[in-house]
Amino acid sequence: MMPEHSWIQVKDLEITIGIISQRISGAAGFYSSQIRHYTDIDPSFPICLLFPKDERHFSVTELIEVVEKKQNVAVLQSDFLHGFMNTDSPNYDHSAYLYYLKALSRLPSNRCFRSLKDVVDAPISVKALCPQ
Repeated sequence: MMPEHSWIQVKDLEITIGIISQRISGAAGFYSSQIRHYTDIDPSFPICLLFPKDERHFSVTELIEVVEKKQNVAVLQSDFLHGFMNTDSPNYDHSAYLYYLKALSRLPSNRCFRSLKDVVDAPISVKALCPQ
């Protein structure tokens, strides 16, 4: 049973995060919308951020312009809406889900997620999935 009040000292938390980030070889972030609140942070490991077509609460284009200049950051933008990879989302798109899942599965186990940009032939679009 957890105590009613548990506290972690900020210094201990910073040390723990530092140790963990040294062990991370890379990451992939889908939608990445909360990053807009932390654009002053420079990732210490390679990361590929996959953004949706647009967002209601902020400009995806402006956020991409900021984060793609950072070292260790690769950016992709899809033609799909936030939630397209989430089966519980009203914006879920099965074809896009399968496409990006396949891209993730093609990543070699010894390479970081920044490589996602290398294994995605081109960010998939609605037009590519549903030709008119």
